[in-house]
Amino acid sequence: MSSISDDVSVSASGAPKILIRGPKNSGKSSFARTLVNSLLTRYKRVMFLECDLGQSEFTPGGMVALTLLSQPLFGPPFTHPTLPLAAHYVGAASPRSSPSHYLKSIEALVRTYEDTNATTILTDEHDDEPDTRIADSIPLVVNTMGWTKGLGADLNRRIEEAINPTDIVEFETPVWDPQQQYW
Repeated sequence: MSSISDDVSVSASGAPKILIRGPKNSGKSSFARTLVNSLLTRYKRVMFLECDLGQSEFTPGGMVALTLLSQPLFGPPFTHPTLPLAAHYVGAASPRSSPSHYLKSIEALVRTYEDTNATTILTDEHDDEPDTRIADSIPLVVNTMGWTKGLGADLNRRIEEAINPTDIVEFETPVWDPQQQYW
C-alpha cells in the first residue's frame, strides 16, 4: 500500500487541504488520524480542523477547533486531548440550533489556518539528526460532521466552499449484510 500522503494534491500555499466527509459511523475520524500520521512523515506540522461538534478528536464536545500537530496520533480521542491553536464554542452536539454561528466559527478557523500558513509559525527544533520533512507549509486535514442530509448537507457544502480543498475523501454508508461473513 502506498502512503496516503503520496496521493494528495497541493494548494497554492504548497500544502494539501484534505476534507473528509461522509455519514456518521463510516470511519472518517479513524481515517483522519491515519492521514495525519502519514502526513507527519512528510511535513513537520499538520493542522487539524475539527467540524464534528459531537465527536471531537482533541477538545470537549460542542466546539469547533483548529489544532496544530507535530506528533503522531495513537489511540482513541480521549488518549490525546490537545490544546487547540484556535477554537470556538458552539455549545451543542449539533449545529442545528445555531447553524450560522457554527459556519461563522468554522470560517474564522479557516482564516486562522490561512494566516498561520502564510506566516508559517514553525519553530526550529534542534535535534542531533537532520529533519528532512517539509517545514515551510502546513497541510490541513478537515474532519466534517456525519450529518449529511438536509441542513447538514448544506452546512457541509458551505464548509467545503470555505476551505476549497485540494482533495476530498468521501465515505459512504456502510452496508451490513447479515448473510455475509466478514471474517
